[in-house]
Amino acid sequence: MSDTAKRIEQLSPKQRELLRRRLEQKNAGTAAPAPVASIPRLERDRTSYPLSFSQLRQWILEELEPGTAAYNLPAPMRLAGDLDTAALERSFTEIVRRQEGLRTTFTAGDATAGGGEPMQVIHPPAPLSLPVVDLGALSESDGETEEHRLAAADAERPFDL
Repeated sequence: MSDTAKRIEQLSPKQRELLRRRLEQKNAGTAAPAPVASIPRLERDRTSYPLSFSQLRQWILEELEPGTAAYNLPAPMRLAGDLDTAALERSFTEIVRRQEGLRTTFTAGDATAGGGEPMQVIHPPAPLSLPVVDLGALSESDGETEEHRLAAADAERPFDL
């Protein structure tokens, strides 16, 4: 415990309250909340762009070995209680609306427009529909087995660039 903390501890409750008030008065106005900076939305004049170097690498790897699940990042979670699936869908829809990277796909490009150069295409936002599988009719053991099977099948599904 620091010397200051020891000294404060030795104060009477009345003295501590007086100290607290004086510190609040001293700090009033000096600790203004930091302004919240927002990132301005970039206005787009088109929906397709050349790939970045890292995107091009990813596209080439996909061309060499199509249909791989190597870049999937499965993260199954067990939720307790009732799930408001409509609220969950709205949340994911909003995340996808705000994050262009989640709406971006790669295409080989138009041979007439750019010589077949691969491009990234940013798709417009669209409502997201989450698949719901009700395992409530199964026994706890069978439900858990089916849950693991579904999670494994989803993790092995090829990532479609």
